[in-house]
Amino acid sequence: MLRGTRRGKSRVTQSRRNGTGARREVSSQRTSPRSSSSRSGAPAKLRSGVLVSPRQKKHQVVNARLHPRADYDAALKNFEIALGYFRKRNYEKASTFFEKVLASPVREVAERASMHLRICEQKTRQQAPPKTAEDSYLRGIAALNSRELEHAIQYLSKSDKMVPNQEHVHYALAAAYGLQGDWDASLIYLQKAIELQPKNRVQARLDDDFKVLAGDPRFERLVGLRTS
Repeated sequence: MLRGTRRGKSRVTQSRRNGTGARREVSSQRTSPRSSSSRSGAPAKLRSGVLVSPRQKKHQVVNARLHPRADYDAALKNFEIALGYFRKRNYEKASTFFEKVLASPVREVAERASMHLRICEQKTRQQAPPKTAEDSYLRGIAALNSRELEHAIQYLSKSDKMVPNQEHVHYALAAAYGLQGDWDASLIYLQKAIELQPKNRVQARLDDDFKVLAGDPRFERLVGLRTS
């Protein structure tokens, strides 16, 4: 009898242990993240310790396609540099970096740069006369971009007198005179700019500012579009 009782107790104890183990297994399955995510129908993915939903991942992919990371970083860097000069009221320097942003494919940053560039051009016209050749050049470029050709030629000529034979100054003067309709003066300055820097030959060929000279045989020979 004693042996039978012990066996009975042993069976009851074993069955209780099995029951407890089964309950523990069911409990662990209920709290499993995988089970919970499968019920939701939209499983989140764990990447680099950050939970990213399928919708967030879709937006990340779309943004990456619209703006390659290198283009976005470059545009943002130039915009931040431009803002630094803008806050210091150095509008000439700020304008040069805002123009670089305008040339980038990142539209939202370019639109902000365009607004700041217009302010720079307005402020530049209100500032005191430039004192250095570089300041005169930058002031002339700002006037050229806003198509204030008389002011552009005035500032660029001043820069040329202060420091002669600057290839970029001659190039800008060529563009200004060409847009003004003085093609003879434009070609003289462009020829000098190419002599000082041969790369200006290709640059002028692609520059929209020189489209007014398209068809002139002197211009075409100068930029290498015609050999005779």
